[in-house]
Amino acid sequence: MQDIEHGIVYRCGVYTISPAERRLFRDGDRVDLEAKVFDLILLLVENRNRALSKQEVIDALWGQRPVTDTALSQLLYKARRALDDDGERQDVIRTVYGRGPQWVAPVVEEPAEAAMTATTPTATPDTTPDREPSPAPAITDEPTPVPLRRRHRRLAAGMLAVAGLLLALWFIPRSFAPPVSPPPRVAILPMTNDTGDASLDWTARGLPGLIASLLDGNSGLDVVDPLQAGRASGIAPSQGRSQAEQIRYITRANLLIDGKLEKLTDNLYQLTLHLDEGRPEDASDIVITGGDPSAIALAAMPRLRHALALEPPASTTLSNKPKDAYLAETFARGIDMAAHGDSQAAQLHFALVVEGEPDFLPGRYQLARAQLRTDQHTDATTTLRRLFNDAVNQKQPAMAALALDEQAYLAQQRHAYADALTLLDRARPYAEQANRPEALAAIALGATKAQASLHQLDAAEREWQVARELIEKNGLHQLEPHLHNSAIFIANSRRDFVALEAAARAGLAANEALGDEHNSMGAILNIAYAMNGQGRDIEALPLWARVWHWAREHKSHQMQSLAGSSLAHQLSAAGLDDHATTINDILMEEARRLDDRNLRSLALAFRAGIELDGNPVQALRTAREASALIDAANNPNGMSSALLNEAYIAYIAEPSALAAINQRIATLVDDDATPAQRFPRQQVLAMTAAAAGDLPAALAALETAASLAHSVTEQDSLRQIALHIALQTDDAAIAAFGLRDADPDKETDVTRLRQISEWADRHGDQATRERAAAREAQLRQATLDALADITF
Repeated sequence: MQDIEHGIVYRCGVYTISPAERRLFRDGDRVDLEAKVFDLILLLVENRNRALSKQEVIDALWGQRPVTDTALSQLLYKARRALDDDGERQDVIRTVYGRGPQWVAPVVEEPAEAAMTATTPTATPDTTPDREPSPAPAITDEPTPVPLRRRHRRLAAGMLAVAGLLLALWFIPRSFAPPVSPPPRVAILPMTNDTGDASLDWTARGLPGLIASLLDGNSGLDVVDPLQAGRASGIAPSQGRSQAEQIRYITRANLLIDGKLEKLTDNLYQLTLHLDEGRPEDASDIVITGGDPSAIALAAMPRLRHALALEPPASTTLSNKPKDAYLAETFARGIDMAAHGDSQAAQLHFALVVEGEPDFLPGRYQLARAQLRTDQHTDATTTLRRLFNDAVNQKQPAMAALALDEQAYLAQQRHAYADALTLLDRARPYAEQANRPEALAAIALGATKAQASLHQLDAAEREWQVARELIEKNGLHQLEPHLHNSAIFIANSRRDFVALEAAARAGLAANEALGDEHNSMGAILNIAYAMNGQGRDIEALPLWARVWHWAREHKSHQMQSLAGSSLAHQLSAAGLDDHATTINDILMEEARRLDDRNLRSLALAFRAGIELDGNPVQALRTAREASALIDAANNPNGMSSALLNEAYIAYIAEPSALAAINQRIATLVDDDATPAQRFPRQQVLAMTAAAAGDLPAALAALETAASLAHSVTEQDSLRQIALHIALQTDDAAIAAFGLRDADPDKETDVTRLRQISEWADRHGDQATRERAAAREAQLRQATLDALADITF
């Protein structure tokens, strides 16, 4: 930047730019600006004889620091807005094709004293520059966070498994579908960039997203979510269908719109939209010409509405405000980034749209989706609440239902299932008012999962039947995987792991048919969980590992947390504590980064189990820290598991603490609770009685727990508790209970093998001790073999 004399200011109409004061004034009044925005304005004024390249601007304003295109676009937008300009008019700052921005408005240089006397009679003499914000960081491929739908374990962390590993994917592509008497359902497909200009590749998915969002909300029209339409178009046809038939099968759209963008000459483009209703004789084209791709998309809206016989939209949207091509392009670029999985960059674009066009509900909705995908749950909640209020005010019931459904999803993420049900009950009337069965089915599926998690199984079954009937009646193929997934929740609540695996495999097939890789990984996760519940731990190992690495690569926090917890537990169960600790440390760090209390509690519980062997007192402190992070009111199952883990460690480190732990879990789980909830309570009661010297009562509690255990995982944890007590008390009856049906040659956990070996060694059973030692070595090797290609 030039070294301008302090006595010079620049006058441009009503604006005065003072380099000495680093201020912009309008009619004598100071315009508040970020320091970097002022720097850009001054840079452009000083070099107004030419257009500046992007690199010149970056070098002048940021030096060698990395800068994203998004940061540059935001800065240019703010500079134009400060000068009452925009990307459509470009009266002050013009973007020169092939070069970059240039100041084009007339400028007069004047002596500062005369100019400021004439324009700023009360100008503030403050010469302290505004604090410069930190430069926008470049978007990079950071090492990924933490996995899918949380929980678990090892015993002294192992009990956490049953508490709720499962819940692997309640992610429902939140697209909304047609009324029962269907109006046209429209899918806007990716378009072809025939301009020859690679810098316009964003239009291929961005323009369809923009057009779809502007069309949505029109009464008498149902628009497929643009990201779903994009995914559907990329799936290879199956079962003898054509590409168009495959897209119609997945999206249920009866009208497909695709198109191509062509360049006619400099700054003049043509967009051709092809409307295909499935009958060649009825196909038609709409051709729009203009100087900017996003402006052309805006200009296409009246003609599309006319072609579809739609009334103009009643609500305020970007399409009927002053045409701001810059915000339209920003939104379209955000859609393109979201379609390519870059939610972090997409979020910045959508935030800019929301700031500039707060009444444009698709912008707020897409912002919330991007915040969800980047695990900014607090921000997403705020955005969704504002979206709901605006949707109600604008009389858009489908959007209102969607906002509540997404909030319910977040509540389930926090294990606040009762809150989720309340939100879903509020959403249902809006979905009914919008007459959209897809929304009603999604709400019923969400309610199924919440009720199953609360062990309200009759209600869960009823909601599941409602969802199934809606899906079958309306051909909602895209929701079929989620129907199977909700059946998983019911099977898990019943602890029927055979049914759970069958539902998970059906869900995997449905997801693969739709080309949904993310939800396919969730289905694989549930298959692994079902195998684990049946004692097929080694079979499950490669599945856990596959999902763990996929989730890290694709930055899927929820899936990484669940797969990582499971993988760490099984590695520890095989005696590979070093590998397990490496994974758990990654989860712990991610839990801190995301301020995720549930995930941090799981990671701490696992750490406590590792610490138990060498430092029981420290292990108990860690277990207590884990329990303190859980909200018992919203997550009673998680608290029960945490208290069981705490009791297991306290039995060694501080037996006198068991009475208080027993009282806490008894308060949490009464006699009318489900068997799954009473199971950990009976185990805590057994340890409490044993610590008090009442071994018959301890054995009675173990027998009661055995009557409540249904899965192999639960039976294994119960044997471990019994042997834990037997080794401390040398009680033969409790040891016999722990060794009942035990076979050292088939055990899948080194903790139990070492318990069996220690008991056998005490009582001179050399053969059993040797079998247990041999099985431990075999288990370790089998685990290493199963994970031969995995890097930790």
